[in-house]
Amino acid sequence: MELIWKLYLVSCSSMQKTKAIILLRKNINEADKLIFLYSLNFGKLVLVARGLRKAKAKMASHLEIFNLSDIIIAGKTITNAQVINSFENLRINLEILEKAHYITSLINEFTAEADSDQNIFMLLKSTLEKLNSYENNIQNIMHSFEQQFISLLGIEPLNKNHNINIRDYIKHTLA
Repeated sequence: MELIWKLYLVSCSSMQKTKAIILLRKNINEADKLIFLYSLNFGKLVLVARGLRKAKAKMASHLEIFNLSDIIIAGKTITNAQVINSFENLRINLEILEKAHYITSLINEFTAEADSDQNIFMLLKSTLEKLNSYENNIQNIMHSFEQQFISLLGIEPLNKNHNINIRDYIKHTLA
């Protein structure tokens, strides 16, 4: 499969390949979806996945929310995707699913498009891996994510016993 990716990239020099985690998907017309993702190489991107809403769309399962995928981009369009990790356990437990949505929504809301930060990508990936494994205390995972994320945004971290909404804290601090 890797050989196919390499041959495809060589034949299309204006295309770029990156690893990305899907943050959000939105319908934009009868057949297409807008994909919000955070990539290793380019930061947050908002791209179009053509034909993704069709019943026989080959990329649909590779671009599910939370998936870590290898994607190929041409301009503002995803031309190919291959799932690396679907973090399938996130979808089994409602509390963990809610936490994963919270994390991806914070990253989507507070990162600028095309402002690459590999540390944010690695934080997102490692936090989803921890939630997916069920091996750690969820509250500790969430607190660690929040503290590291606000630090990466350049905001002073809160003490462990904070009783403030992180989304409000970030908005207030960045205002």
